[in-house]
Amino acid sequence: MRRAFTIIEVLIALAIFAYAAVMLTSGYMNVLNSYDHVRANLTSPAQDIQFARFQMLNTTSLAAAMQGGQYQTLDGGNVTWTAEVAPSTLPVPDLFDVTASYTVAPATGADAVTTTESFRVLRPTWSVAADRKTLRDADTQRIKALQTSQ
Repeated sequence: MRRAFTIIEVLIALAIFAYAAVMLTSGYMNVLNSYDHVRANLTSPAQDIQFARFQMLNTTSLAAAMQGGQYQTLDGGNVTWTAEVAPSTLPVPDLFDVTASYTVAPATGADAVTTTESFRVLRPTWSVAADRKTLRDADTQRIKALQTSQ
């Protein structure tokens, strides 16, 4: 006597197969969406400017920071950065006023985006030792004067 599958068994097997197909398709769509999201975020000018700023702030030499630099982006574009660095007007050793300019030229041939920002940065490696000593001596004298006046 031959034993065949009942209609209930076939329907349960079909439901399990359909559930597995939906889960696999959902996972595949999530992967595709993630690729699109990463691609969009990696090629945005904001990310390129952030990386250029990181390069500039990791430069230990003041001359190299002022010279600037350039690099090629992941999508084949080009980023160029320059910086104007001056000792801060505040009497603080190792504090610098930086005006950085970033130009992001996309590989697609679109217009280049130029951004300029100004900020202060504390970089002991950018200071001249004699200037640092002069400022510290002036601070020491000012503190002594304040202590003796009390």
